[in-house]
Amino acid sequence: MLEGPATGPEGYTWWRIRTDDGRSRWAVEGVPETGGFLQTLIPVP
Repeated sequence: MLEGPATGPEGYTWWRIRTDDGRSRWAVEGVPETGGFLQTLIPVP
C-alpha cells in the first residue's frame, strides 16, 4: 500500500498499491453487489 484510504466521488474506498512487478495503480476496496458487498482487495498477512 502506497496511499489510502481515499474516498472517491462515487463513494468507493480507494487504495494506491504497488504490484510485485513495480507498477503502481489505484484499486477499489470493494463494490456493492446484489445482496452484499464484493471485496476486491484482500489483506495479506
